[in-house]
Amino acid sequence: MSDETKPLPYQPKTDAELEQLAQDIVGGLVFHNVYHSHRIEVANVDLEQIWMPLAFMDKAGREWQKANNINAVYEYLDKAGPGSLNGMPGFMSCHFLNVDDSRRLHTRVTDIAAFHEQRRKAAAGE
Repeated sequence: MSDETKPLPYQPKTDAELEQLAQDIVGGLVFHNVYHSHRIEVANVDLEQIWMPLAFMDKAGREWQKANNINAVYEYLDKAGPGSLNGMPGFMSCHFLNVDDSRRLHTRVTDIAAFHEQRRKAAAGE
């Protein structure tokens, strides 16, 4: 493979990018394989049925995922196609996260969700 055709290495997300993504996940704007895994398992839908780029990914793309420790895929719900499969959105695009970014994201999502729950309880007088 020549240098011209080599895929770019994974670019870790900045703190600001992960903060925005965490806010958007908690706000329900993003479909993420980890945070929607309960829905995927119940519906018995493969990720390739939700994210078409995964279905059409070639061997080099799969090797890129493995080499870069990719373990999560997501997309903004406003990018979903008009139909659904077993109640799942369908996407013609996606974004990836590696293991390190996934850990950082999970910490922020957990913190933001806990904050929202505290605010909900306070508002309800609990």
